[in-house]
Amino acid sequence: MVLSANEFEVFHVLDESLRPDWFFRRWTCKEAILKATGEGLSASLQQINLSDGPGSSLIYDNHTNATPWSLFVLNCLPGYAGAVAIKRGNAQLK
Repeated sequence: MVLSANEFEVFHVLDESLRPDWFFRRWTCKEAILKATGEGLSASLQQINLSDGPGSSLIYDNHTNATPWSLFVLNCLPGYAGAVAIKRGNAQLK
């Protein structure tokens, strides 16, 4: 399972045509976080809860770790998803 309980609820109320992009966007962000923290893909993706932020941003709120992470969703071609997680509170991606 990839989605947290909260994400699972949101997924099932989405229009079916929006589900693939929504799902892969979150999966890619979760992979970016696990790679950045060094946990790797052996960690549980369900334990990472992402919520929608302003605009099209996603927010990762890690209550168990004081390290601030900035999460950036990359604008990719249709059918692709990309994300970068950076260990800084107010990081900017250029």
